[in-house]
Amino acid sequence: MTAPVEAFAGAYVALFVVMLLAWAGLPIAGQAALLAAGVLAGDGDLRIEWVLVSAGLGSTAGGAIGYWIGFHGGSGLRSDRGPLRAMRQNELARGAKLVKRHVPLAVLFAPTWIAGVYHVTWRTFLPWNVIAAVTWTLITALGGYWIGPEMARALGVANAAILAAGVIVVGAAAFYVWRRTHASREDPPETYPGDPDG
Repeated sequence: MTAPVEAFAGAYVALFVVMLLAWAGLPIAGQAALLAAGVLAGDGDLRIEWVLVSAGLGSTAGGAIGYWIGFHGGSGLRSDRGPLRAMRQNELARGAKLVKRHVPLAVLFAPTWIAGVYHVTWRTFLPWNVIAAVTWTLITALGGYWIGPEMARALGVANAAILAAGVIVVGAAAFYVWRRTHASREDPPETYPGDPDG
C-alpha cells in the first residue's frame, strides 16, 4: 500500500529545498537525501512519483539559481577568500576544461555555477540543466527505490571510509604543521658563509 501524498507533504517540500540548495552550489548532501527518499519510497513510506517530481523540480530550479550566481558573481567566485576557496578553485579548473571541450559535459558533471562563470548562454544551459537534473534524479531516486537497503548500506560504508580517511589526513596534516612550527621555534636560524650575520 502506497502512502498518501498528504501524509508526507513536508518530506516532499524538504526534499525540494535540499535539492534546490545542493544544485545551487551549497555543500549539502543532496544526493544522499534523494537516495534516502528513494529507499523510503521503496519501503512504501513515500510515493516514488512525488519523490521524482519534487527532487527534479528542486534540482532544476537550483541549477538555474547556481547559473545566475556564477554569471553575476563570477569574479568573486574566482577570487574571494574563505573556507571553500580551494574547492572553488578546483571546480573552476575542472569546469574550464569541460567548457572548452564540451559545454553539455560541463553542465552535466560540474556545479551549475561553473556554466555561469564561463558565460555559457541561457539557450545552451537551460535544456542541459533540465537533462542533468532529470538524469541524476532518476538514477539516484530509482536506485534507492529498486535496490533499497543494499545500496544505502553500501553508500554508508563508503561514506564511513571517506570520513575515516579524511580524519586521518586532517590529523596527519595538523601534526605536520605543529611539528614544523614547534621545530622552527626551537632551532636557531642557520647561517651560511658570506651571510651578514654569519
